[in-house]
Amino acid sequence: MPMKILHVSHFFPPTHHAGAETYAYNLARELAGRHEVSVYTRDLPSPRGPLTAAEGPFEGMRVRRIRCPLPETFIRSFINEEIQADFKSFLLAVKPEIVHFHHHVFLSVSLIDEATALGIPFVMSLHDYFYICPQIQMSRPGLRICPGPQGGINCLSCGHALMRRFSTSWGEEPGDKDPHSFAGRLIRRALPKHLVTRLKNRYFSEYYPLGEVQPRRALAAMRLRYVIGRINRAEAILAHSRHQREKYLAEGVDEERIAYAPSGMNHAPFRGFSKRPGGGRVRFSYVGSIVPHKGLHVLIPAFNRLPPDAAELNIFGFTDQVPEYTAHLRTLVTHPRIRFRGGFPHTAVAEPYRETDVLVVPSLWHENRPVVIQDAFLSKTPVIASAGCAISEFVRDGADGFLFEMGDVDQLEQALMRFVAEPGLAARLGGNAPPVLSIEEDARRIEKLYESSIAGRRPAYLPR
Repeated sequence: MPMKILHVSHFFPPTHHAGAETYAYNLARELAGRHEVSVYTRDLPSPRGPLTAAEGPFEGMRVRRIRCPLPETFIRSFINEEIQADFKSFLLAVKPEIVHFHHHVFLSVSLIDEATALGIPFVMSLHDYFYICPQIQMSRPGLRICPGPQGGINCLSCGHALMRRFSTSWGEEPGDKDPHSFAGRLIRRALPKHLVTRLKNRYFSEYYPLGEVQPRRALAAMRLRYVIGRINRAEAILAHSRHQREKYLAEGVDEERIAYAPSGMNHAPFRGFSKRPGGGRVRFSYVGSIVPHKGLHVLIPAFNRLPPDAAELNIFGFTDQVPEYTAHLRTLVTHPRIRFRGGFPHTAVAEPYRETDVLVVPSLWHENRPVVIQDAFLSKTPVIASAGCAISEFVRDGADGFLFEMGDVDQLEQALMRFVAEPGLAARLGGNAPPVLSIEEDARRIEKLYESSIAGRRPAYLPR
């Protein structure tokens, strides 16, 4: 029986098509063929002024796109009364039976309050770590991996935690720079690690003055408690990797609500897919956002070491997302066959893989389930990727690609050289690509989840 479904995503095509919004779009579009689907999303931010909205049909869905300035305070980054009020009016207009939240960044976690106030059941898909990390990627200054908030304690000493930018230079590799003073480094080396941690957490912070420690600790802990309390109201929380599920469980997410559920992919662009003939060189590609935590500043130096005529590197991604970082990357290039190819529309996701023999994913953060790895496998393309976190769940070292230690230029160079030195290796490993769940299969599974959720909780405006 047709359902009235509302999807909520921080961004949505055609203006954005990174991993989370691409999945939300593919799922919503698939469901729209059988159900009444609406979408609530955010458009490009406006520099000033009150919230405005544009609403209309888009590929068989009713889509409301809001515009308003980016949050000006830490609290407003997850509790925004203006967006909350607009969302309530949209809920009352479309009267959904179920809400599927994909992301709240640049929206408001308090949107959940409006759904629960009306008795509307909701489910959530987790695409990153926004709900337990204000910085989203669980990455510390200097692009160092963070183990997790640990109840908000680690957020206290994080230069990102309260909406701060990177405190180190663009492209700096993990561990290259110690942000502490000489005296601080001396103390840390002289005292046992457990004692340093206790002193740091109780009396001072590396980044904030002594008098600000308690208020900032309170804010970090308050955000975590507030957000976890909201998402624990979900009928189901879908983690797209086992690694991600464990990280959320560690911060208090209800174990009975959160399940590992791999996301489905749109197979249509890859039906009848074939690669274009190469020129004898191994064609390596990077596909995705050109931002520091994606690790292009690790890939380019590694690729620079390859023989000039043995390989080429194509970088597919929009270069204007962080212009200063792109400018930094260009200064790193010394190999004659590195090209920045620009972005591509969401309708052409298969195109980069037509001229790719090997995909490289040099991420420096807790990647969850990268869409580009699934696209690569759909195109029978092997993958070189950073080991650790969730990526190791999806790339089988030596079977359908290679893993290298995160941030290690030498190991990445060795993996690249394997494909240069062994003709036919790319085709052989690409042939071992695992099957990828289709969006059609995923949608059928999620439909059953919606049906059981609605059966258990009828929205307040529907007959009992």
